[in-house]
Amino acid sequence: MSLKSTMYHFLQFDLQYSSLALLFYDYALTFPQEVRYIWTQRFRLSTVLYIGCRYPLLANLLYLLDIAHELGSRVRVRQLGSTGQGLSNIRSIHVSLNRIEERSPVEIHRCELWYRVVAALSVLGRGCVIAVFTLRTHAVFGRNMWILAYMGALGLACIALDIMHIPELRCVHYRTPPIGRASEILSILIVLFESSSALLTGFRCVVAFRRGGPAMRRHGLVRILLEHGIIYFCTISVFTTAGVILNYRAPVSEHILALRKPSSRPLTLQPGLLQRLPNAYTIPLSCVLTARFILLLRKWDARQLGKPRDRSVKRSGIRFRTPTPSTVFTTTTPTQIISASASPSRGERRSVLSNIVSLDDFGPDPTAKVSMEARVSHEAALEDQDIEEVEVEVQAEAGGGDGEESAWFGA
Repeated sequence: MSLKSTMYHFLQFDLQYSSLALLFYDYALTFPQEVRYIWTQRFRLSTVLYIGCRYPLLANLLYLLDIAHELGSRVRVRQLGSTGQGLSNIRSIHVSLNRIEERSPVEIHRCELWYRVVAALSVLGRGCVIAVFTLRTHAVFGRNMWILAYMGALGLACIALDIMHIPELRCVHYRTPPIGRASEILSILIVLFESSSALLTGFRCVVAFRRGGPAMRRHGLVRILLEHGIIYFCTISVFTTAGVILNYRAPVSEHILALRKPSSRPLTLQPGLLQRLPNAYTIPLSCVLTARFILLLRKWDARQLGKPRDRSVKRSGIRFRTPTPSTVFTTTTPTQIISASASPSRGERRSVLSNIVSLDDFGPDPTAKVSMEARVSHEAALEDQDIEEVEVEVQAEAGGGDGEESAWFGA
C-alpha cells in the first residue's frame, strides 16, 4: 500500500471514530429529554420519524467494522516502522489487495451484504429526515398543497435514487465501486432539497417577524423554526456541497487503480476515499439535528400545555344538544351498550387516526399565528373599550339620579 493510500485510510478511520463519538455524546445529552417528551407521550407520526432519525445511526458502527475488515473479510495487520516523511509515528493498516478471483465468492458476498445493510439503514435515516423537512415546510406555509407537491416530489426523488444506489455498492476491498448516474443526481437533488426547505422556511419566518414586530421576535416557536433552519442549512450544506464537488474533482484512489484489470473499460468517475469522506458526517449530522428539532417542538408544546409529563390525558369536551324524538323514547339494553363500546364509530376511528397523523408536531404557520394573535388582541381591545363605555354610562346615570333626588328633597 502506497504512502498516499495509507494517509487516506488513516483519515477515514479518524473521521468514522469522530462521527461515532459525536453520535454517542449527543445521545447521552438528549436521552433524558427523549424519555420525557417521546416515550412517555402518546404515539404519533413524529414519534416514528424520531425513531427513524435516531436509531438507524447504528449504520455508522457497522460501517466502521466493515472498513476495519471485521465483517465478511480477513485482514492482516502489520505494524510498520517509518512510512515516509511526516508519518513516522503512524501505524498503517496493511490490507491484502488481491484480485477477485483469488478470493472466496462467499467472502465477497458477505462483505457486499454488509455494505448493503449499512446502505439500507442510511436510506431509512435519510428518508425520515426528508419526511420531517417536507412536513415542516408544508406546515409553516399554511399547509399549502403546492408546497407539499414540490417538496414531496424532490423528497421522493431523493429516496428513490438513494434506493437505486444500493445495488451499485461493491465491497471496495475487492471490486471497483462505480459512481453511477443515480448517485450523481442524488447528490445534486439533496442540495436542492435542503436549500429549498431552508429558503422557504426562512422566508415565512421573516414575514412573520415583520408583521408581528418586536413581540414576535421573542416568540419561542418562530425562533425555533428559524434558528433550526439556519443551523441545519449552514452545517449540512457544507458536507453535501463538498460531496458534489468531490464526485467530479477529487482524484481516484490508488488502491482502486491497483484492483482494475488491464482489459477493463476506461476508468471514469471512480471514487476514491476522498469522495466518501463527507459521508461520515452528512447523514449522522442530518439525523442528529432533525431529532433535536423534534425534541424542541415537543418541549415547546409541553410548556404551552403546562403538562410536560402526561400528554395522553385530554380535556373532556361536553356538548349539549336538543334531543330528538328518536332519542327521547329509545331504551338500550346492556348488550347494546357493550357492543357499542366494543366497536368504535367511524368518527372515533377518524379522530384517533388524526391524532396519530397530525401536522401540529411540525410547527404552525408563523404568519397565520401572527394574524390570529393580532385578531385576538384587537377583539380584546374592543371588549375593553366596550366595558369602559358601559362603566362611563353607568356612572353618568348614577350621577344624574343623585342630582334629581337631591333637588327633590330640597324642594
